[in-house]
Amino acid sequence: MTPDAPDILFADVLIDSLPVAQQRPYTYRVPPSLRDRIGIGSAVVVPFGARARASGYVVALPAKEPAAPTREIREVLGESVVPPALQRLFAWLAEYYCCTLAQVYQMALPKGTMRGEAREKTQLVVTMQGGLAADLSKRQMQVLGVLAAAGGQMTLAELVRSAQTTPSLLRGLEARGAVSIASQRIRRAPELPQA
Repeated sequence: MTPDAPDILFADVLIDSLPVAQQRPYTYRVPPSLRDRIGIGSAVVVPFGARARASGYVVALPAKEPAAPTREIREVLGESVVPPALQRLFAWLAEYYCCTLAQVYQMALPKGTMRGEAREKTQLVVTMQGGLAADLSKRQMQVLGVLAAAGGQMTLAELVRSAQTTPSLLRGLEARGAVSIASQRIRRAPELPQA
C-alpha cells in the first residue's frame, strides 16, 4: 500500500461496536503477510478481548513497539476504505464536537462498513450479442441503443430504468438473440468514494 510497507510493524486500530468508555485505538502487530496491504484507513479484523473477531479501522501506524504485549491483525477487509481527506475530517469532527473518533466513524460511515459486512446478491445482467435480428421494432432498437451507449452491458434494473422499458421487452430481445440475460452474483459491501 505504501512504499515503506515492509517497515509497518504495528497499527493502531479503532474497534467497532465498543462502549464509549473503551472507544480508543488499540495497537496490534501487523503480520508479515499483511504488511504490504495495511495503511491508515484500512478496514481490518482483529481479536479483541474474548471475541475472536472484531472489525475496525487502522487510524495510525506507530513507529515504536508498545510496552504492552500485542496481538496480530487477522485479516484486511479493505485497503484505504477511509481516504486521507475523510480521515482529516473525522479527526476534526471528533475534536470540534468533543466526541470520540469511534463515534464519528460510526455516524459517518454507512452501516456495516466498520463491521466489514458484505452480502452476496444475485442480479440479472443484460449483455448485447453480436448479431442483430432484422425484425426488431423501433422501440427495441432504441433500447439496444441505450445498452450500446453503456458499453453493451447493464444490469436489468438499470436498463429498465434508463431505457424506460419493461423486462418483457428485454426478454423479447433475448428470444431474438439480440441480448443475453444472465444471473450474476456480486458481493456488496458499503464503499466510500475515493477522495
